[in-house]
Amino acid sequence: MGIKLIQGYGLTETAPVLSAERRSIMRKGSVGKAMKSVEIKICDPNENGIGEIIAKGPNIMIGYYENDAATRNAIKDGWFHTGDMGYMDSDGYLFITGRKKNVIVLSNGKNVYPEELEQLLNNIFWNSAETTAILTGLKFPKIPKFLIFPTQIFPHFAIH
Repeated sequence: MGIKLIQGYGLTETAPVLSAERRSIMRKGSVGKAMKSVEIKICDPNENGIGEIIAKGPNIMIGYYENDAATRNAIKDGWFHTGDMGYMDSDGYLFITGRKKNVIVLSNGKNVYPEELEQLLNNIFWNSAETTAILTGLKFPKIPKFLIFPTQIFPHFAIH
């Protein structure tokens, strides 16, 4: 179509952009590199380098209005904790994998991010615009903890 899309990442609390692609700085799946005045780190990364995205810079809010507890929870040692999970590659490109609150902890202690698995399944195994993989966590004993429904095979699970 001739339309070039450039994406960025930010929150209301970061007024509003932390990272963005530029015409010469793009990588598939990434939301670009940190803006010039912004520092981004990954807090407590796991063995795959995924952790909470935290940021520091002049664009970060000073706090939530009349809510000191929420401010203390969000800003620690000058770093704003976004609640988003992700990783940075060796070139400084930021990749978002999910939300901290969405993490599913398996019985063996491993963390699973539904968004990451859904993206992997949709991009690799069923690579079709008409197919969606849905990952759901279950809390019933003696059955699998996850069910994956490729909607190409199970069309009644498709989201319309």
